[in-house]
Amino acid sequence: MYLAGALHDIGKMAIGNEILEKPDKLTDDEFSKMKNHAGYTYRILSDVDDFEEIRDWAAFHHEKLNGKGYPFGKTNDELNEPERIMACIDIYQALTEDRPYKKGLSHEKTCDILDDMAQKGFIDSTISNKIREFFNII
Repeated sequence: MYLAGALHDIGKMAIGNEILEKPDKLTDDEFSKMKNHAGYTYRILSDVDDFEEIRDWAAFHHEKLNGKGYPFGKTNDELNEPERIMACIDIYQALTEDRPYKKGLSHEKTCDILDDMAQKGFIDSTISNKIREFFNII
């Protein structure tokens, strides 16, 4: 999981810096290009022997249980626990980190958003609850 977490955004190497470093909200076209990074992660890690499991954990970090994620539109039945964990942790990190275009949110506010996403069927509620508990401890 650690290695998949470290490599999950390796596909961003194929995205231009004008998008990656943009200090404002992305346009629809820019966001569409940015979404390709997960597919690029899949392609890059597919070239590494015996990396299928790590590749999937890394590349599926934007998949949603309802099939509306990307790059492959995987559904609840197609996503295993490590893939679900990676998706939840990626959201947590994105919401809590300061970015050029926004201030990071608190742990509590982020967990409220994760709870809402779980209620809507986007992410696994068991995992979002564990995130709330775990980050309250540390």
